[in-house]
Amino acid sequence: MTNYLNDTEYASKTLFDALKSELHRLENLKAELLAKKDRLKHLQFDFTTYDQMEDYNELQLQHKFVTMAKFAQDANIPKLEQDIADLEISITNKELSYQAIGMSILQIAKQGISKTHGNPANCPDGRIFTTQSLKNIILQARNQSIHHEEGNYRNNVTTCFADLNNDYGSDFDLNANPTNNLSTKVINQILNWHSYENYYDDMMLLK
Repeated sequence: MTNYLNDTEYASKTLFDALKSELHRLENLKAELLAKKDRLKHLQFDFTTYDQMEDYNELQLQHKFVTMAKFAQDANIPKLEQDIADLEISITNKELSYQAIGMSILQIAKQGISKTHGNPANCPDGRIFTTQSLKNIILQARNQSIHHEEGNYRNNVTTCFADLNNDYGSDFDLNANPTNNLSTKVINQILNWHSYENYYDDMMLLK
C-alpha cells in the first residue's frame, strides 16, 4: 500500500485540491443565486404594491403608471430572472464536476485495495463507522458513484447504503436519491477526507 500511495500521491493531491476549489466555487455560486432570488422577491413585491391607494384621480393614476414603468425599467426584472436561470444551470454543471472529482478519489482508493491485496476479502477492514468498515464504504461508494446514472445497484451497494442511511441520515437513501452521485457526501460527511493527509492516514490502515 505504501508504494501505491507514493506512486499515486501527485494525482491524489491534485484531486483533493480540485475538490476543495470546486466546493468553494459551488458555494459562491449558491450564495450569489440566493442573493439574486432575494432581490427579485423584493423587487416583485415592491412592484406589485407600489403606491397602492384605494381611489385615484386622473393625475394620480397617470403618475402611478409612469412611475411603475420607470421602476420596471430601472429594476430590469427580466435580466435578473435570466441571471437566476443561468446561475441555476451553472450550479448544476458545477455539482456534476464536483461529484466527478469525488468519484475519481474513490476510484483511486479502491484501486489501492485491489493492487495491494488482489481480492478485497484479504484487505483489513480499517476504521469502523457504526455498522460499516472503511474498506466496505470505499468499495460500495465507489460502485455507487460509477453506476449512479443507471440507479440500479447490486446488493452489496444497497445494503451498505441502507446502513449509511440509518446511521447518517437521508442524504444516503438510495431509494430517495437513486441516480445521485453520492461520492462527495461519503467523502465529506462520513469518511471526513477533508485533505489528502486524512485520506492517506485511512489508506495506511488498509495496508
